[in-house]
Amino acid sequence: MSLIAATIEGDLDCTGAALTGRDFVFSLNGDHLKVVGETRLGVDKMHNFTARSRVSFIDAEFGRGFSCDGARLLDPGVALVLDGSEFSNGVSLSVSTKSERFTARGTVSLVGATVRNDVDCRGALLMTGRRSLSLDRLTCEGGLRLSEAEEHRLVANGVVSFIGATLKGGVTCLGAEFRGKPFSLIGDYARVQGGLRIGGPDSGSQDENGGRYTIAYGGVRFVHATIEGDVDFVGTFLLGIPSEDSLSLDGCRVSGSVFLGADLLKRPAGRTTYRVRRRTFRFVTRGPVRLTGAHVDGGLRCDGGVFRKHPRQGVATEAESDAYEQPTGGLLASGLVVTQSFVWRPALARGELVLYQAQVDRLADNLNGWSALTAYDLREFRYARFRPDAPQSWAERRQWLARQQPFSPQPYRHLAQPYRDTGHEAEARDVEFEQEKQRRRRGAMSPLGRFHSRSLRMTIGHGLRPQRACVWLLGLYVVGVVMSSLAKDAGTLVPTSSAAIPILEAATPATGFVSPPSEPTPSEPPTSSTSTKGYNEKSPTPSRAPASGSPSGSKAGTASSPASGSPSAPRPQPSKCIPEYPCFNRFVYPLDVPVPLINFRQAQFWQPAFVSWEGRGLATFAWVGTFIGWLLSSLALAGATGLVRRR
Repeated sequence: MSLIAATIEGDLDCTGAALTGRDFVFSLNGDHLKVVGETRLGVDKMHNFTARSRVSFIDAEFGRGFSCDGARLLDPGVALVLDGSEFSNGVSLSVSTKSERFTARGTVSLVGATVRNDVDCRGALLMTGRRSLSLDRLTCEGGLRLSEAEEHRLVANGVVSFIGATLKGGVTCLGAEFRGKPFSLIGDYARVQGGLRIGGPDSGSQDENGGRYTIAYGGVRFVHATIEGDVDFVGTFLLGIPSEDSLSLDGCRVSGSVFLGADLLKRPAGRTTYRVRRRTFRFVTRGPVRLTGAHVDGGLRCDGGVFRKHPRQGVATEAESDAYEQPTGGLLASGLVVTQSFVWRPALARGELVLYQAQVDRLADNLNGWSALTAYDLREFRYARFRPDAPQSWAERRQWLARQQPFSPQPYRHLAQPYRDTGHEAEARDVEFEQEKQRRRRGAMSPLGRFHSRSLRMTIGHGLRPQRACVWLLGLYVVGVVMSSLAKDAGTLVPTSSAAIPILEAATPATGFVSPPSEPTPSEPPTSSTSTKGYNEKSPTPSRAPASGSPSGSKAGTASSPASGSPSAPRPQPSKCIPEYPCFNRFVYPLDVPVPLINFRQAQFWQPAFVSWEGRGLATFAWVGTFIGWLLSSLALAGATGLVRRR
């Protein structure tokens, strides 16, 4: 039957008609048709509208409404074509009043059509395995109703597509069954106002035992779509295929929240967990969920969801697929932006969780949600704070960061910032200390870099614990006290020439700093000279005054003879103190050597002699202690001022 370019001022009523001709391409051709009234291609009191060939209304205009409820379109290629048509009211491809389902063996196409009201496909049976329903570039001022209850359950054997469509009333797919592969539902670049609800039938109702899941055997895609409202996948079962993502929201912008969790009752007051219904509708996926580059103005809730890995071909069970290198499940959210809370408390999580360069405002999670994952990537993952019901302490967060793959120090630095913002400076330092420990173990560091890192850890705790330098200095002081005591007891300490000579030359009898020489005893033979570096004066020896007029006597009398009235000054001893030359102090000398900028005048007046191992040991301590003291003091100062941490 042909109605090309016809104008019908009234209604077009084909209810109950049977267009069974097999020799024509079109059973009904109404291209460029204009109908002022209502168009009905449905069921009358006795029969369904049946067409064995194509029904076409390309670029047609329909005034009041278009109804194909209960119609049977049997063309296996293209069953119904409404491309470019304008509908002043809605389009209904649903269940008739006699519970007769709209059935199409071929494709139903509304490409580029304009609908002023809803597009209702509830209860439709779309049998073709290719493209079951094509709504690409559709402009719909109402909503897209694909399924809503058990008796109005859409079944599509092929893909349902509304690429680039504008749907101002939202999309509802409660309890639908999409069997298309590799993709079941495609809404790329679509603009949806009013939200996207693809979940179990009325999953928020009080009916705890009713309803069933929305099932998709292929992938569900909304790449670069704009959704003004919530995206609700609670009560959705995404089976997917191994080669494709089960759900892809890459580049999608959502003005509301995204729900990939379970239908939980409201949390009672005083409880930290949600109560679950007896029959809980969950988001269940068997394959990866991708939100790369998505922007969510609300929150992302994954509490109670099930994220499984898809068994690879030739692998019998999910547990066996864990042995493969590349996981085929989880949540891939690189570059995701969530302006409110990100809730990660899945009932089961397998595969990967990739949050590379993702940003969220508040993080609410539990550690069990991370432990079952094959790997999770936290590089450049940023969050402002934890929600109060999330683990807060560093003891709980340590393993969370330790298991990240691949390793990155940035999550440690970022975790320290919320602790500092809340006044937990000690925990922030513990986080940064652990960062350096893991960086040394798992980071790409050269042997020299590892040695440098270990040195900083042992000396000043990477600048986070500068008090460690004081412990090393204390140990150095104890060693110095022991070496000083041994050297003093062995008599290997001598005055330095630069300090002793001027003092000894200035000493006079009136000051009481001199003592008469004593006769040598057999056990103490006269000392000829010392072999020390800093004191080479000959020791004063007693002698008789020579005869008068002797040249030597005159020289001796003026230099060292007691008769001349100018006896020589005594040599300072470590254990004998004189007012102008301090005695040696075994407890002060170790402080004078390693501690810079403080002069106790011990190293200035006393030095060890290399005549025994005690003297050589104290000299070695003086050299090494000076170097270590300056090094530790500098590192401690740098750590206290934060210079080491800002490297």
